[in-house]
Formats: sequence, structure tokens, C-alpha cells
Amino acid sequence: QGALDWPVSSGKITGMFGTHAHPTIKNIEVSNNGIDFTLPSGGPVTCVFDGDVVGVTSIPGFNIMVIIRHGSYYTVYSKLDQASVSKGQKLKRGQKIGSVSEGENGVAELHFELWKDKVKLDPQRWFNH
Repeated sequence: QGALDWPVSSGKITGMFGTHAHPTIKNIEVSNNGIDFTLPSGGPVTCVFDGDVVGVTSIPGFNIMVIIRHGSYYTVYSKLDQASVSKGQKLKRGQKIGSVSEGENGVAELHFELWKDKVKLDPQRWFNH
């Protein structure tokens, strides 16, 4: 823990891991399997640790999703506009995997998840800043 770089070079965490009260709807909870980064503009998204690309797919509502295996751990990068990696590719920490661009609301967002086998982990505990 505390050993991973952020997958983006700038921005802030705007969505936290876990179950929380909905920001505007009373008595409704939302569950987040990872964390969300909001960026000032669409920038590169990079691999947080050495690994192998095990999936690149398009998911409605999440645009392009890239899954990278790091031994028994997996990192998931969603809401990408484009992916610059392909399944089976070996990646080094800090290598670009894709990019996000501004949506209609004027912000770019990355959804990031960290898994140990099939268990969801709180990514914030793993970042070095």
C-alpha cells in the first residue's frame, strides 16, 4: 500500500470508494466500486504499476474500459475516450494507456478501480500521495 502513482498527472478525486448518501436525492445511497478523478482538461491516463493488459472493451456509460493485471491484482480504468494499448500488451508503470476528454459539462473524468482477485479495494490507500 502507498506504492502506486496516480493514473492522472493533475486533477482531484471527486468520487470516493464505498457506499455514500446521494448528493442530491434524500434517503438514496450510491455505491462506488472505485474512485473518480475530475481533470481540468482531457489528459493522458497512465498505468499505475507494471502489468499486462487483459481487456480493452467499450461499455455504455463508461466509454472505453482497460483492465490491467498485476499478479493477483487488477486495475480498471474507465471513461476513456481512446485506448492506446491492446489486450496481451505488457506495460510499465507510467506508460500511457489512453486519454479522457472534456464532456458536455466541461470536465474530464476518469473512473479507477483496484481489485485483489475478486475483492474490491479502496484505491486511495494504495496511492503514494
